[in-house]
Amino acid sequence: MTADAFPAPKVPLNADNELDLEKLGSADLITHVWFPGIETAKGGFIYPNWRGCTAQGDAGDNANNAWPINETLVPEGLPITFPNALLVSLKLGFVFFLIRSRSPANLQQVRNQNGCFFMSVYAGR
Repeated sequence: MTADAFPAPKVPLNADNELDLEKLGSADLITHVWFPGIETAKGGFIYPNWRGCTAQGDAGDNANNAWPINETLVPEGLPITFPNALLVSLKLGFVFFLIRSRSPANLQQVRNQNGCFFMSVYAGR
């Protein structure tokens, strides 16, 4: 991992590296973003870049949100939630999930991160 790279976001997946919609039910998806030094980055922001593709090839993106690094930080990282309706629309599709950050020391500079994560969306049995 390079100095500017994040580890992959933490996403609850099944043994086949899939997000199981049946297990998720009607709940929103809670993921966690962690990187070395995140505790000292309070006041900065995380920008999740969620790029989805449905089984039919349509986009299912969520990439225009800023999540403040604040008191919601837990040992697993910063909780980032994605709406259930987005996940359901991606049934049998795929997702690329990348992270960008902005430090509290320099809110004008956005760092592109390599915390790339790929998963498929499983419809259940």
